[in-house]
Amino acid sequence: SFNVGGWHIISLDSTSQFSQTSAGSPQYQWLQNDLAANNSACTLAYFHHPVRSIGPQGDTPRMTGIWALLAQHGADLVLTAHDHNYQRWVPLDANGTPNPNGVTQFVVGTGGHSSQDLVRSDSRVAVSHKDYGALRLDLNQAGASYRFQTRTGATVDSGSLTCSSGADVVPPTAPTGLTATPHGSSWPVAKAWGLVPSRLACQIVPSPRLAQY
Repeated sequence: SFNVGGWHIISLDSTSQFSQTSAGSPQYQWLQNDLAANNSACTLAYFHHPVRSIGPQGDTPRMTGIWALLAQHGADLVLTAHDHNYQRWVPLDANGTPNPNGVTQFVVGTGGHSSQDLVRSDSRVAVSHKDYGALRLDLNQAGASYRFQTRTGATVDSGSLTCSSGADVVPPTAPTGLTATPHGSSWPVAKAWGLVPSRLACQIVPSPRLAQY
């Protein structure tokens, strides 16, 4: 893995020969530690076999544990190939359920060796295509833009995504039993609370002035 331009880039072995994809394997443990130490706003992982695919090669069940680990740590993009077609999946969580804060998987096996049909459908696939072509990714510090073009120059798929900036954050529950007493005045006091980056904010607002604590 390495860091560049605000992105943490991870290369993984998805083959079955070395048994490096299951929980407890050296690669899995390495990835767990690597993700725990990752402070980048955006994360991209790439490996050969797609976790999910509607092409003839199909899904790769041995990669579901790796996928769950990436999703739990807020990874944004997964690039794969193997099936000789193009697929962009909607963002999925650790269990493969659509979630706007999940991981977006691309299957891009359209390099020219051969093309393969799409043999089934899946509602989680946003766009699919079976002709030769290439995917262009432009990575920035807040996200990425993508465009898949065929060999004739036609744009089949394009768009952008925003990085999730880490694993899903569970919002705190609203505090109870708060009291506020105005000093030296009988002004009414309004209480409000909310979540702001890295801290819990509580405002005590005596009208007509504004005091923030």
